[in-house]
Amino acid sequence: MSSSAGGLLKKINIKVKRKLNTVYSGKYRSAFKGNGILFESLREYNFGDEIKSIDWNVSARSGKLHVREYTEERELNFVIACDVSASMNFGSSVQKAEAALEFAAVILKLAEYNNDSVSAALFSDSVEYFFKPKKGSRFAQRILDKMMNFSPKSSHTDVNELCRFLNNTLKKRSIVFIISDFLDDSFDRNLKILARRHQLIPVKVSDVSEKLIPFGGIIEFRDSESGEQSISDGIVPFDSDELRYFSVLDLSTDEDPLSSTVKYFEKRNKGKVSRW
Repeated sequence: MSSSAGGLLKKINIKVKRKLNTVYSGKYRSAFKGNGILFESLREYNFGDEIKSIDWNVSARSGKLHVREYTEERELNFVIACDVSASMNFGSSVQKAEAALEFAAVILKLAEYNNDSVSAALFSDSVEYFFKPKKGSRFAQRILDKMMNFSPKSSHTDVNELCRFLNNTLKKRSIVFIISDFLDDSFDRNLKILARRHQLIPVKVSDVSEKLIPFGGIIEFRDSESGEQSISDGIVPFDSDELRYFSVLDLSTDEDPLSSTVKYFEKRNKGKVSRW
């Protein structure tokens, strides 16, 4: 197992070690709902109990009315889908791929602490690698190790292919983080289809220089995915309209991924984040 993957998890653990039990973990747990309810026990009917909770079979056998009691299923299932296309290697000081990796480590650490299962997908214009859902620190290290050392076959991005893959692969309702710069187009329909079955959170990774390039004049650009070159005399920051229907978690290379994640959880808990 790569020591670098273990080192990143250790770094995240140091950041949250004093607050993991309370602040961060609490916000994480309350930000998401479980997948349903679980049967817990039977007891005799009391006046005021819901009639629909009566177990008629047990009541008929015992001669007394009994009701079924349930508890909410709190175990969560997470999917970390990370863009490994060439554009993620861009960054003025920190690469977008590094910010994505640290964000993934944050989610993996919180999932590990709360005993939630995680699966992961690495995608370009296809899903190049997929981890089936498991739990635990060793599995988290395997995911990070693969992310840190992965060499993608393609330099391009296709969010539609990722959505189709996840729709066909995920059998249980999950919380899906798609970590990407979303330098793609015409994928909003497939995102909506994915969001009908799962809780979908686009994590948009950006670099400060993509928002404001600190020079003017005629500039030559090269597309890192296609290799095509273009010339522009005006700066138009990229802002994908494909994500307008979704509550996006913004992740910038000049900000701490842990802080960005906690802020998002806070907004979600306060109802300021819509749940598509």
